[in-house]
Amino acid sequence: MIGSILGVRYEITASIGDGPIFSAYIAHDRIQDRDVCVRFFRSPFDKEAEFVQAVGLAVGRSASVRSASVEVIWELDSYEGAPFFVGELTRGAPAAERIRKLAPFSASVSIGTALSVLEGLAALHAAGIVHGDVGAANVIIELDGSAKLQLGGVWEAYRASQTAGAVVLPHLAASLAPEVSAGGQPSPASDLYAVGVLLFQLLTGRLPYPAETPLSMALKHATDPIPSARALNPSIPRVLEEILKRALAKEPSARYATASEMSADLRALQEALRFGKSIGWPIRHGAPAATHRPVAPQMSATRLSRRFLDEEAEETSDLPVWLRSSLLIGLALLCGLVLTFLLFNVRKPRMVPVPNVRNMTLSEARSALKGAHLEVRVQSHVPNEKVPAESVVDVVPGPGVEVREGSEVAVRLSTGSRFVEVPELNGRTIDEAKAILGALGLELDERVDTMPSSEVPKGKIVAQAPSARTRVDRGSHVHPSVSAGAAASRERPIVDRPKVVYTLKMKLTGLDGPTRVKVEMTDDDGTSKIFDEQRQPDDNVEIVAEGRGAKATFRVYYGGTLVKTVTKEAETERPK
Repeated sequence: MIGSILGVRYEITASIGDGPIFSAYIAHDRIQDRDVCVRFFRSPFDKEAEFVQAVGLAVGRSASVRSASVEVIWELDSYEGAPFFVGELTRGAPAAERIRKLAPFSASVSIGTALSVLEGLAALHAAGIVHGDVGAANVIIELDGSAKLQLGGVWEAYRASQTAGAVVLPHLAASLAPEVSAGGQPSPASDLYAVGVLLFQLLTGRLPYPAETPLSMALKHATDPIPSARALNPSIPRVLEEILKRALAKEPSARYATASEMSADLRALQEALRFGKSIGWPIRHGAPAATHRPVAPQMSATRLSRRFLDEEAEETSDLPVWLRSSLLIGLALLCGLVLTFLLFNVRKPRMVPVPNVRNMTLSEARSALKGAHLEVRVQSHVPNEKVPAESVVDVVPGPGVEVREGSEVAVRLSTGSRFVEVPELNGRTIDEAKAILGALGLELDERVDTMPSSEVPKGKIVAQAPSARTRVDRGSHVHPSVSAGAAASRERPIVDRPKVVYTLKMKLTGLDGPTRVKVEMTDDDGTSKIFDEQRQPDDNVEIVAEGRGAKATFRVYYGGTLVKTVTKEAETERPK
């Protein structure tokens, strides 16, 4: 996979690691000139069209959330039939890795991480999105110590797969609130419970309820008393332990009502620690509002299990109390999961094929999808050489794929051709050139060179790179050289600078067949063509060029289209 180029845009450069559902890679966006994170669906999930669609819709909803503590996902796409989605690259390490290597952390460091996570949750919750998996594996600690949440809301897609839920359960179990283990749906209250688990790990280096299996861990979350963090780390302030107890309360209504409310307590403690002030508990008076109602599936499952045990009382009356309690909770969990499965599978609407709306205008696509009882969402705008602007380039899931009535279908719209022909700028002023380029979606380089000219008046453009009539990406920069005038060239002493050598090595990736490859070099003497040959895909090319100056800029063209710009340092001097 490393070295692959996705859609002539994303070049895979390194592996980040594998999770239960996705394999993550670092890729370089050749259009935006930035590094990004690309996640591929692992087998067998890459073949589950409904699951892929559900994940795409989930990440699409979170794309509107703007917070420095929430990872941004931009688009869902596919490469040779393999679906992937692209998002920002967060430089740092998973909290799970830092906890394993460095925990326990100080109270101030742990509070700072928790505050970053809560900031991200506040933004997600305000947008109506429950993260659902605030575990240490989905929290990245950045280089500056701040934290960022990944894969917010993806849990909603698990119901669209027959196996995804079972695969992720061992990874989720450590942070699942009791009501979720009993069959309830994740909620803001369960997200805050997971923050409590993460904070406990940061402060102590271990989970609050360690166990060998997901079921035994769920039983501990539901029945065991909240453990004392201070018993494991006596340096933890008493008030911080009280904050932990409230976040880890068994009942949702006993926890913090919002992420902002928990943040307020942590900030107050953070300030007290910073300035050496004493602080008591509770930090604010008044009981927390019961904003989170108990989840119906959990209650009904418990009543059902009690009825079953009452009927079997004769057979279990000689069992110890703790064992009967474990049976009760275990059966409640089982019934809750069964009820949840029934809720989301028995009453599902019928399946319908996705209409082919490619090349349609947006209004035409909306009409066609509405006729199939499907909703439409514009996922992104992409350049396309063949599809007119504001018409549909692609649809996810693809035409003919069966989805459930009422599902949301994502479409990508064309912005028109990604390429534009560079205009002739010679004889223009800098301001005129900016206006001309701006109208075409191009930009004038801020760095302006000067060179003597007896033909072009002083102050006007005498040369440009790329040259006129070259096809380049919209948004590309054009580098100008301005005339210093004929007089300036006569008065200016000529310095015979020694020649130097520049070496450019490259692999011709992204070619579909034999292609004319041209390379231009810009050094202190100006711009010149140094290579122009017909080449095959994946050829290795090494160019050794003579020039003047400490640096030279090379522009690589495939068939007249600029695809890469590289700056090289001079290597050696040549004798005069």
